[in-house]
Amino acid sequence: QLLVEKITREKIYGSRFWKERCFGLTTHTLLPVARASLGYVGGVFSPLRLPTPFLCLVLKLLQLGPEREIVREVIGRSGRFRYVRCLFVFYMRLVGGP
Repeated sequence: QLLVEKITREKIYGSRFWKERCFGLTTHTLLPVARASLGYVGGVFSPLRLPTPFLCLVLKLLQLGPEREIVREVIGRSGRFRYVRCLFVFYMRLVGGP
């Protein structure tokens, strides 16, 4: 969770997407929300520096800390959901070792 800068975390916590869709997510409920919400990969946008759903879900993954086997399985089975795969690969790159 501390891999995301403090000011960006605060913007994420204040965003509508976080409050409506990410707040109560668990490891089991994150995947359906990611499939329904992700249409692109991004960080922050607009002059107000609003976080994208991708960045909100990255922070949620950092909070949840799923096991590596789960992450590898999602990466291997995400098939046509390329942005979900990208989300989990990005997470693995942030926290995974060699």
